[in-house]
Amino acid sequence: MPGRNLIPIVVALTVVGALLHRDYTAAGRVVTLVAIGWYLAARLRVAVALGRRWKRIDVRGKARVAIYGAIAVIFVGGIVSGAVPSFALLVLLAADFLLTDNRLNG
Repeated sequence: MPGRNLIPIVVALTVVGALLHRDYTAAGRVVTLVAIGWYLAARLRVAVALGRRWKRIDVRGKARVAIYGAIAVIFVGGIVSGAVPSFALLVLLAADFLLTDNRLNG
């Protein structure tokens, strides 16, 4: 599934997880972490490809790698501590959504 179509699904699952987290803490955390893990697994190939040609990519590509890294840090932090900063995650996903817009890339 292309990244641009995947991001709204992950955003919706993150919001559902945040809403569930208020009343059912474990369920909300699991829904959010599954959504983040699914997103990272789907974007791993792109992140590795961009990371391998780091010196040749433009600023937009470097920003995408930084966003993937920040989302990975949120994912690991959510697994270790159990706290997932939903707002920061949504901001990162919005930035990635804007960076993957093909109409802006050329």
